[in-house]
Amino acid sequence: MLSRIFTVTSTNFQEAIAARSYLSEKPEIYGKSEEDIEAALKAAPILLEGECSIGGQEHMYFETQSSVVVPMENDEWTVYTSTQSPSDAQYLCAAILGIPANNVVIKVKRLGGGFGGKGTGDRIPRGPAMVAANKIRKPVSCVLHRYDDVAATGKRHPALFKYRVGIDGDGRLLAVHVLEYLQGGYSTDHSLSVATVIQYADACFHVPAMRGECWALKTNTTSNTAFRAYGRPQTFFFMETLIAKVAQRVGRPLNEVKRLNLAREGDIALCGSRFNNFCLPECWNEVERFSQFDKLQKECDAFNKNSARIKRGVAISGTVQGLTIPGFMEQGTALVQLLLDGTVRINVGTVEMGQGLNTKITQIAAAALNVPYEKVLIIEMATDKTANTVESGGSIGTDICGHAVKKACEKLLEGIKPHMEQCDGDFVKALAAAWMAKVPLQASETVSVERKAHAMPDNDHPYFTSGAACVLVEVDCLTGEHKLKSVDIVMDVGDSINPALDIGQIEGGFIQIPTVHMVPEHFRVKLLEKGRNYPGQIYRSKGIGEPPLLLATAVHSALRIAIDSYRGKDDFLRLDSPLTAKRILEACQQK
Repeated sequence: MLSRIFTVTSTNFQEAIAARSYLSEKPEIYGKSEEDIEAALKAAPILLEGECSIGGQEHMYFETQSSVVVPMENDEWTVYTSTQSPSDAQYLCAAILGIPANNVVIKVKRLGGGFGGKGTGDRIPRGPAMVAANKIRKPVSCVLHRYDDVAATGKRHPALFKYRVGIDGDGRLLAVHVLEYLQGGYSTDHSLSVATVIQYADACFHVPAMRGECWALKTNTTSNTAFRAYGRPQTFFFMETLIAKVAQRVGRPLNEVKRLNLAREGDIALCGSRFNNFCLPECWNEVERFSQFDKLQKECDAFNKNSARIKRGVAISGTVQGLTIPGFMEQGTALVQLLLDGTVRINVGTVEMGQGLNTKITQIAAAALNVPYEKVLIIEMATDKTANTVESGGSIGTDICGHAVKKACEKLLEGIKPHMEQCDGDFVKALAAAWMAKVPLQASETVSVERKAHAMPDNDHPYFTSGAACVLVEVDCLTGEHKLKSVDIVMDVGDSINPALDIGQIEGGFIQIPTVHMVPEHFRVKLLEKGRNYPGQIYRSKGIGEPPLLLATAVHSALRIAIDSYRGKDDFLRLDSPLTAKRILEACQQK
């Protein structure tokens, strides 16, 4: 089954599927049994089926994959490397040279972007640099040229979906059976883990009966890897397509059918978790008000009636992501040092890669210690200070390491408390007195997300980050060119530690990579007020790195509406992603 390797393009998976060229012996399966899902589909008044596919995506981080390897004395090594997985890098470097892991120190000050591509792709320049430095016993730097980086590293997994959906006459989802195929490439990499994301194929909707299956295909292409939102863009695109098909079948506006099927607080998701601390319906209501959606829709319809060539479309889509990640990923490490001049040094077991982690950690420490923000310094992530850390990603860095920093600060404060009282609250004098009394002025903590104290089941997501976006697009139906006219977003981020950073993450996540001309003329972001929070969240904030990216599905739906307006037909048209100018033009010509 696994012996042959086949060529597969991002839009044609049939050869590999026919040859059963898989990266595993069994698919990932979640939800109902085959018998139960067949019964649910059979019982539905209306049964639909279809296919859709979505292409891959290049990370295009500012800084390419790079490493500097420095040999030290006694066969010790210091490695400066652009990685999201410092501990993984430490053990791999040790394995390459056949030396103990404690001989290797990995240091990462910051990354020039990662987006998941530096979880395993970082190994490509580091391995050769390690071997070369060992050979010549001198420092060796290896930095990939952009061309080589693009050619050698993995991308987001292209995916093909085959689905059946049972609905009632109003368009309410009753049952869904979906089979996903991922283009994995020549090796496993993250592909089998990305395949497990089929458990989130219900996206932000409630489906009473659902079964999701996913195969990772083995092909003779670059080995695909992790990418921001880790398999969810594929599943959210699938559900966006499915809902569009349902809306067309029952003859109702797309937004109405989406609203009808939105998940609610307390519903059970396909992954098995309850939707806890979940505010999507509130975000949806607020973005309709914020964007003046009804007025925008009427203006769009009026514009289309009077314009033969240029058409517009407006759509709302939602995003949800359950956080944190149940299992071993729910652990964070921090080292906090109080220096006698009243300054603070912190090392955390996760990597700053542009998401604002260091800023938030600094704020957490400053608040916990009651010292000025300027007194706190986050030093580089280094495995000789915080060891055995989890990979940086999944929107959980502040959640897990923020708790570790807060706990370490509270531990230190407890030790110096008597001296603070003796020194009338003078922090610097209290530190000197504590040091003279041999009170520890540094603390290391490894913490996990607190569940038992809040009666949270082990496999549930304690909270969900959610949001909704209203998007207006304009399409030149004779060239296929399109642009974003306006984007309004409402996100629930809990009690934001840093609203400016969170809004920046939302804007950047929505746009991700397209060039500056794709930035909409009108772009507004609002943070939801008075959402639901999990008591165990760090300062009641929510992770924000990945969820905004999924809101871009609204662009696809808005383009569909514009294309259908030009075609003058109400039949369902398969529109695979990405919707390039060529594909848009071809779709417009299908009258």
